[in-house]
Amino acid sequence: MNDVTECTPPRTPELFACPVRKRYLYQLWRYRRPTHRWKQALHGAPSGQSVEGLAEILRVAEEETGHYPRAFAEAGAHWGDLRSQCDLVHFPSLTRSTAQERWRELFSRRVTADDIDEGWLGATSGSTGEPVRFFMDAMSIHFFTAFVRFLWEREGCGADPGIGSTGIVLLCTLPRSAIYRTRLPLWRFTLFRKLHWSEPEAPRQLETMAPAVVTGDPDSLQRLAEALEAHELELAPRLILSSAWAMPDALAQRLRELTGAAVVDYYSLAETGPVAWRCTAGTGRLHLLEGAVEVEEQNGELLLTNLRNRLFPLVRYHTGDLARLEPARPCACGARGSSIVEFSGRVAARFVACDGSRADPSQLQPLLSALPLRQFQLVQTARDEVLLRYSGEREIAPPSAAPIAQALPRLLGRPTSLRLEHLDAPLFLAGEKPIVYRSLLEI
Repeated sequence: MNDVTECTPPRTPELFACPVRKRYLYQLWRYRRPTHRWKQALHGAPSGQSVEGLAEILRVAEEETGHYPRAFAEAGAHWGDLRSQCDLVHFPSLTRSTAQERWRELFSRRVTADDIDEGWLGATSGSTGEPVRFFMDAMSIHFFTAFVRFLWEREGCGADPGIGSTGIVLLCTLPRSAIYRTRLPLWRFTLFRKLHWSEPEAPRQLETMAPAVVTGDPDSLQRLAEALEAHELELAPRLILSSAWAMPDALAQRLRELTGAAVVDYYSLAETGPVAWRCTAGTGRLHLLEGAVEVEEQNGELLLTNLRNRLFPLVRYHTGDLARLEPARPCACGARGSSIVEFSGRVAARFVACDGSRADPSQLQPLLSALPLRQFQLVQTARDEVLLRYSGEREIAPPSAAPIAQALPRLLGRPTSLRLEHLDAPLFLAGEKPIVYRSLLEI
């Protein structure tokens, strides 16, 4: 049965408890071997394994879902046509809007009530401008354990944590975030604990647990660095993992100096789990988890095929992330596979220029910073119109925004009007992931 651990802390009503499955012996029996295979694959998957896994995902998508048979037929493609990764380009892509509208049709017909019970039905944060509902099956959830153990060994963190000790603590600052704990039978029955910084005595709880691994987004890890510098706690994890958005190099270096831990930034999607990890040799590359995902680049956007979730297959899924792929080559850190380089933000954070190309509105940041704005959001509402929504103690006079109005036509290559909208309430809640630049247009 599902068990609820950790009640909502007093004085933090925005938090809620999360049901966590605790059939530990079943987990050990069901997922031990797949987890071991995944870890071995991450250390160096045979090239053919990815092709076989890709073909299997395409077969499941075409034979077991409601959406893909029609989409494949319209593209004149059949899963059996795949002979190499290069053939994937002939299959249709899955847009975020389609995934949102038809998410029920993406389920495999083999999904059972037990699968739903063990998996996770969630929704993305919407930082791409298009929140998407998704289902992560139990296999994908347990893949995270294999990923952590892979990085643990790769970074030379030493012997595994002691049986029953605290293995991983996930730090969080986001509002309305579940807090819970469970055991990880696939990693020596160590404790997994999600800890919110607003919980009573959070620093003391973290120090008492003394986790081997600490993970979180850069905001929650920044809070950790501040607590360590203020001597609110002492902590010596052996591995610190950061995800959600790029971790500043300065923060990573501070955490290394304060804890002595190996610090690794990784790229992950809520709807898929880990995708790539940042090279620790300082090259800036993100090395793909080949054998777990297949990633392509289309018009500067990353398309992802998830090879580990057969109950909710995502084929050539538009991630909304802009980057460039680099083919397989040896790296100074020892990795040999393909890499993601030159991350440049979100599709939704790029405006549409006159010629249909993407324009980077963050170039206007110096002009926006000169205005008395507490928070702002710049939204392209039409080809020739941009809306500046902002919060502050007072409204800004239109002449004050004249430099922005004059810069927009140069940025977009067309005459563009600027509208102003003053809000009394904050645009973004504390801890919420802000979408500062957004286009409402299809690119």
